[in-house]
Amino acid sequence: MSYPSRVPIAGSHADHSRTFHSASSGRPEPHLSHPAGLPQIPLPAQTSARSSDPARVRQPGKENVKKSPMTSQEKSRKKAFDSLAKHINAFVALLPAISVYFAFVPSTHAWKTGSDDIYRKTAVLLLEDLQNMIPDLDGKGIADDKVKDASLSIKSAQLRVPTYEDAMELGPDFLPPMKTFDAIGELMEQLNGLQETIRNLENLAFSLRPLPSPSQFGTSRHWKEMQLDDNHAIHCHRPAYRRPLVPVKLKHRAFSNFFHIMNQATPPTASQLERFRVAATALGNKLNEALRQEATRDSHIGPILREIFPETDIYKWTMQNRLIDGKAVHDLVYGYEAVFDGKKVVVPFIMIEVKLLPGAHGDGYMQVSRTYDAFIRSTPSISLSGAPCFAISISGSDLKVCGAFAESYPMRGVVTEIDLFENATASCEISLNDVEHLAKVLFALKSAVECLSKTPLHCAPLRISNTPVVFDTFLDEYGKTRPLVFGRPFDESRCSIYYTVTPADCMVKLTFRPYGSNVHKILHTANLAPKLVGASNIPALEATATVMARLLPPAKDANGWMTLHDLFRVSPELVLNRQGAIFKKLELIVEVLKKRKVVHGDLRADNIMIKVSCDDHDIVEPVEVNVVDMGWSGQVGFAYYPADRDEQVGYPGKAGGLIGVEDDMTMINVWKQGINRHSNS
Repeated sequence: MSYPSRVPIAGSHADHSRTFHSASSGRPEPHLSHPAGLPQIPLPAQTSARSSDPARVRQPGKENVKKSPMTSQEKSRKKAFDSLAKHINAFVALLPAISVYFAFVPSTHAWKTGSDDIYRKTAVLLLEDLQNMIPDLDGKGIADDKVKDASLSIKSAQLRVPTYEDAMELGPDFLPPMKTFDAIGELMEQLNGLQETIRNLENLAFSLRPLPSPSQFGTSRHWKEMQLDDNHAIHCHRPAYRRPLVPVKLKHRAFSNFFHIMNQATPPTASQLERFRVAATALGNKLNEALRQEATRDSHIGPILREIFPETDIYKWTMQNRLIDGKAVHDLVYGYEAVFDGKKVVVPFIMIEVKLLPGAHGDGYMQVSRTYDAFIRSTPSISLSGAPCFAISISGSDLKVCGAFAESYPMRGVVTEIDLFENATASCEISLNDVEHLAKVLFALKSAVECLSKTPLHCAPLRISNTPVVFDTFLDEYGKTRPLVFGRPFDESRCSIYYTVTPADCMVKLTFRPYGSNVHKILHTANLAPKLVGASNIPALEATATVMARLLPPAKDANGWMTLHDLFRVSPELVLNRQGAIFKKLELIVEVLKKRKVVHGDLRADNIMIKVSCDDHDIVEPVEVNVVDMGWSGQVGFAYYPADRDEQVGYPGKAGGLIGVEDDMTMINVWKQGINRHSNS
């Protein structure tokens, strides 16, 4: 299913971390595998430096869900979609026949080596692309989420293979009988016919249709459909792989302020909470009343919220009655009026979706997510600032306080991101802890919104995408506070390691579990790791930014560093010729770790740096090796693997289990065995 294009916006060491966080309030449970029971992020929220590719997460649309009756237009589109999948199957099934017909061409000929793509583009490259998209072609059809990619690839392909005249250059000894080229001609006619049919069906199956309204998006049928589309999906953790690369709580000071208050060791005083306790009790009374219309509830809670967030000449509460994709939407908004894209809009600091009962007529969390998303789509230029907002879903007496942010992604434009910050319950019983907790939530929200109002969005400076800006200082090795300014992410598809603007020539590793600083220092002392410059730890956010010296790559006039993985990929002969010296260095690393009774946990070629000459043509003598990424490192018996590690790597031990004292050597031996297999092949 295709939707209108997103609005693109401007602006915008070897680690592959998928950073995300718990959808709960953030109060961690002790990790089961941790002997000391030290508080860690709960298992579902642990971040792995080697997480599985999110594309492998089971996607929606394949689950057995009860669907409402389809309209005639939807039935026609579904029929075209099914037919499209069948024709793609038929197209892919025919492609291998090309290589059979051209078996007479020597394997050393330019057509097959790639120097002349007259044959390879259709017979090899197109087939490989489609087989990668459709790995399980078994006659049962193609997964829904792959149909569009495959159809686009086929639509744009230029189908061509060598003709009889082209083949004559091979000489009479290789030239097959004419009937072979007759068969090739018939095959190409079939492929061209299928290609034209696929073009027509693709237009029908993916014809433009409006995005679902917030109320529609609240139903599983509609949100699952929209969330399948990479160009329009909201990063709101449904399904799990649709999540922000960097938690929303790290993207604005107002969000971190909320978490600081909710998780600080010293709670607000009784006098500070007094008026918020009154408001929490009043909300409990109103939200537990039996009502028939959601609009009535909006009018009931409005006066209570105005007591906490009073109106001024600038900031006001409004009931927004708008049309979104042809559907009427009513949402309670607190914000200010400004001009964006030549029109007056109410910029929301708080956006509220109210439902009489949990689950009644859709999911309130999904509805408020789509309401914020619709606002961002209708006001493109506001996304340059990130447009931070607190999106609140009220379903019956249950409240969900969320952080909403408009993030920019390369090649995709603006993406709406929503993270659940805190759950609360509005109770009628003042004796219950629910009232006290809700009062604290309202107090934290008040403080956070005041932080938002200090920098109006139309005055906000341009920002680098997906940066955890709340880390603006760090403590250096001497305990002094230093400024920290993030540069761009090292890998924009991962966003766990960043270049720095300040301090210069450094990198920052972002982690959501304790970083192995002790292990890092041990290895640096042995000249086996870059210098640890400092760190910034924010316990309330359960996040740490570790600053280390950058291992600069080779330049024209200076030696530099490459990962062992990259060096073997571009110059395998260098690694093979020096594997003995390299292996001795790796053994030394393990020896140093064992002597200090610590483990690294992720000693693979991606995390091992080797110094090479300025021209990339040799390994510096004597061999120098450094280890990076101590995200899993720690003391033997305490350090553990993340629950979401990439099992395809072949790690020893169990996911979520302790890192064994021999596991580092096991990983080194795995690398050595791979080198030996390559040298013997």
